[in-house]
Amino acid sequence: MKNLLLIILLVCFSQCNTTVGEKTNKQSTNDLQKGQLIGETLDDIKEQEHEMNVSLEFEKLESHLIDINDDGIEETIILEKLKDWNDPGDFHRITVIINAEQYSFFNVSGWIEISNYEIQHVDDFLMPNLVNSKYIVCKKADKEDIVLFSFGYTYASQPGLLSIIRLSDEPTLIFNKNNHLYAFEDFNIDGTNDIKITNYDKDELLHNSPPKNYYKYVKGWYFPSE
Repeated sequence: MKNLLLIILLVCFSQCNTTVGEKTNKQSTNDLQKGQLIGETLDDIKEQEHEMNVSLEFEKLESHLIDINDDGIEETIILEKLKDWNDPGDFHRITVIINAEQYSFFNVSGWIEISNYEIQHVDDFLMPNLVNSKYIVCKKADKEDIVLFSFGYTYASQPGLLSIIRLSDEPTLIFNKNNHLYAFEDFNIDGTNDIKITNYDKDELLHNSPPKNYYKYVKGWYFPSE
């Protein structure tokens, strides 16, 4: 009788362990399927203040009203620059106010006014722009999501920073790398606008191959196409 009871307990224990293991593996798989930022994170204001031993102050550059979630309610995008700042950068903070919550993105190196150089590969990129701005471009990534593009300074031979923020739902930085934007269009014909990037200027592509791979847009995130 004792042996039978021991066997039953061992079987139950084994089944419990198997169940826990399956749940853990399933969670791990889901984590792999979640999107993640492509590139580097932006700066933390508190860390920069501590590092430079200053208290950073901002002044508003411009603000925009935009219906991000297509619900008839306009949200606010605010661009601010550092006050009394002599280093490069036309603006340094992007704040999105949505559902009474504020989401801020800070770049101590600064983003800049968009010139022909930043959009040299995408000549028609400024049209349409969902906001009337010369500093940022907001476009539909798909039927539901709007993404915001901003551009940083070019240093030496390296392309400037390309920052892309998904505005819909909970505004999130989804791309942040030193690349030129080469294309913003639907490459895999799934109804979403994907992106191609390059490190080459337009004239350099005369001697180099244009990019073949792209980042596909899936449920609010960009994923490598291969």
